[in-house]
Amino acid sequence: MKKTPSIILSLLLLVGCAIDKASDSSSGNSNASLGDSSNGPISSSAGPSTSSPSGSTSSSSSSSSSSSSSTTSIPPQVGVATYRDYIAGNPKTWSPHRWETSTDSIILSYTEMGFYDFQLTPDRTSYVIQPEMATDIPQDKTVDYDDTYKIARGVPTTYDSGLIYDIPLNPEARWENGEAITASDYVQSMKQLLNPKLINGRASGFYQGQLSIGNAEKYFKSNRDVYVTETEFNADQAAGNQPVREAGNNSYFSFYHKYSGLGGLSVANLFEENSEKPITYNGNEILLGNHPDLVTLKAYLNNATDYGSVFNPIYVKTINNNSNVVPTYNNIRTAVLNLVRVIRENDQTSELPNPSPTLFGSMQLWKATYPNINFESSVGITRKDDYTITLWLSKPLKGFDLLVMLSGNFLVHIDTYMDAMNQTQTSTAYGTEARYYKSYGPYKLDTYQLDKGFNLSRNTQWYGYSAERHQGFYTISKLSFEVIKNHPSAMLAFKKGELDGIGFQNKTESDEFKGSSLLMRAPETYTTKLTLNSDREKLVARQNAASSPSDKVNKTLLANHNFRKAFSWSLDRNNFAQNHTSGGKGFVVPINTSYVPDPDPDSTTGFGGQLYRNFPQAKAVVSGVYGSNTYGYDVTYAKSLLETALQEELNSTEAGAYRVGDRLEIEFHVYTSDEIYTQMATFIQDNLRAITTGTSLEGKVNIVTFVDSDYYDNAQLGNTDMIFSTWGGASLNMFVLVEAYCDESELFEYGFHPATTPLTIDLDGPDGYWSGQKDGDGNYIKTDIPPVTKTYGQWMEALLNGEYSSAQANVYQRTTIFAAIERGLVEQYRFTSLYERNSVSIRSTKINYGTNQYLYIIGFGGIREMTFNYNDDDWASYVQSHNNDLTEVYKLA
Repeated sequence: MKKTPSIILSLLLLVGCAIDKASDSSSGNSNASLGDSSNGPISSSAGPSTSSPSGSTSSSSSSSSSSSSSTTSIPPQVGVATYRDYIAGNPKTWSPHRWETSTDSIILSYTEMGFYDFQLTPDRTSYVIQPEMATDIPQDKTVDYDDTYKIARGVPTTYDSGLIYDIPLNPEARWENGEAITASDYVQSMKQLLNPKLINGRASGFYQGQLSIGNAEKYFKSNRDVYVTETEFNADQAAGNQPVREAGNNSYFSFYHKYSGLGGLSVANLFEENSEKPITYNGNEILLGNHPDLVTLKAYLNNATDYGSVFNPIYVKTINNNSNVVPTYNNIRTAVLNLVRVIRENDQTSELPNPSPTLFGSMQLWKATYPNINFESSVGITRKDDYTITLWLSKPLKGFDLLVMLSGNFLVHIDTYMDAMNQTQTSTAYGTEARYYKSYGPYKLDTYQLDKGFNLSRNTQWYGYSAERHQGFYTISKLSFEVIKNHPSAMLAFKKGELDGIGFQNKTESDEFKGSSLLMRAPETYTTKLTLNSDREKLVARQNAASSPSDKVNKTLLANHNFRKAFSWSLDRNNFAQNHTSGGKGFVVPINTSYVPDPDPDSTTGFGGQLYRNFPQAKAVVSGVYGSNTYGYDVTYAKSLLETALQEELNSTEAGAYRVGDRLEIEFHVYTSDEIYTQMATFIQDNLRAITTGTSLEGKVNIVTFVDSDYYDNAQLGNTDMIFSTWGGASLNMFVLVEAYCDESELFEYGFHPATTPLTIDLDGPDGYWSGQKDGDGNYIKTDIPPVTKTYGQWMEALLNGEYSSAQANVYQRTTIFAAIERGLVEQYRFTSLYERNSVSIRSTKINYGTNQYLYIIGFGGIREMTFNYNDDDWASYVQSHNNDLTEVYKLA
């Protein structure tokens, strides 16, 4: 899991399991799934999407998340129909082994297919799971193998089910060139995904998550040096991975350029491309290549030709056996930032970001060598026959959860994959050009042009077009995605009939079409929050740097619990959502109304399909913290909390504590300089000032916006006072969201230490929630389980992989723990939730979606259910008849 911003894409790798952060940005990719980063706040299975501060998506569709307000009763018209959409950024790689962002994954969502897929029921009120690349549900074969076989494949011997499965494959499946897809394709694809020389970014999804393939991690690290943290090294030893640490007291730091807006360019490219440019240095004109800092940087890095990128960092030794002088991270960072400033000052057209102390990544690491293991005899995927594969899992996984995890795929066309390899066999260009990619889904990639877009057409080899159960689906002939980098241009294209849908980015846009029947509203999994820096030591340093002799700035109030609580209760969330978002709704907790603990509609637990926020445990979070004030807005209460906080600080002897006369300054890092951010900052400041009247802070509160494209990274390092943060995604497995708040490498609440902060949970609860069973009077039956204390980090591990994982505890028990963690986090007020995101979009009259009603998981039916009212020729005539402006048509529709 890692960071990034918000649209649900299905049919992708490990659907519903990854959590993402959603972006504040109004254009460009956000971040994706578990393990990927981008410009801002998080999505379902595929990763981040593009979103504005208001939380609406900037593109209208993507596989299953598109929307509509029409039905599919109109039969398809005769002729070619092209669905037209736009993307704000360019896909860099759409290999299922390496994709990074939701923009990358869009191509995959149309050209590939999972073992199983979600489909609307005939009455269009729910969904069913349909075998696709498989022909039936997985067959549990755990008891068919003795311990010797299980141990060899990394499978636990303590379970008699849920570990070994035969998956019957679809014999009709073909690559776009007509070649049959067999079990060998799957086995070889997994071998390349885990290839220790390639170090594919998506490999971890098959050994860190629920679908954990036996010995996958061991093979992935096999026979190579791996740079790991001390914690990771110890965990690998405990797991039997047998790493051997490098002799001597050597440690390393990773060094890479983080600015995703430049696509992860290497540091070498940033400077070498400018090395022949004349610059002014100490009053003299020299070439950048002769700048002392660049000379020094090369020396530090041993004249490396590539100083590392966000995807391929290099590792620099900080201590060695000979005690030679080795540069520290700060030495290198300072040299690099100086060079960035020089380039910007001497080249006004430079796209380099403002120099940021977190422009480059770093953490202390150790080098360890992992033993070699054989893929064929050890890794948990084998060919049983031409059309059956066997999966050997290292953790039990059953039923609906298993099918969900298999609704993605890892399949690649091996010959093409190998043809695209470099000479050293350490990287492949698969999924970076149309010639280096093969489709096996309903559409195939025809053309791809960097910074222009891509086009797809029907894959005539796809089995679905001749299968009776697919008749009436995928009626759209072609899809065209154009790169349009700014939203106003995209909106203009939509009004001219050149796009078939668009998401609104502000209230003005949604108001323009507010009476249209073409509007579509969809809930999102994202809740936007204001995240605060609460680390007193860091805040003292920041306020000292911001103060002058005549103007004493205070920031340490943010470290005071009562102040943070007062701040939260001062915010009129409903007002904020109504006036500053497109479709948002005021919300006080981080987990919104889009989550279902047990998404299986046929679950035997009795809770299948029930919303998390309707569970009594979840209701108790809101009532326990906010009482009957469900929107957490009370100026009188907030003012009393503020007065308490001020007195506590005045009585404090800690360094940097607030003193009368200090001016409270909160530096608010935002992604761009858009006017919407200025309005939001003003709103927050006005709310906070309202509770300071009559106090020593009256007239002394300022929210200062600071444009920072790396605001997430800066927040994680404590270099901000406040940011917007938005986590979401994982719609089919909400429990993994605890990683976003309890894994210190992921959270943005600087000052919170989940590894050491304890949380006591009354597992049974005051109302007997643990059992999930009721007596004859409808009351939950208590089981008298005593409270348990763990750290937040330990609760996370227990919930995801330990005694309270899906293999060990039922959904009601897991929900009890999840809700207790949520409440514990909310009560710290290190963040304050503002609103839950809802997208508001509009479609063209050219197309229809499968249902008017947004449905959990399936959305509006997506491209599978889409039909069209005009073919391309008829549409062109229709648009021309309205003088190429459909604004009024859409308003009155």
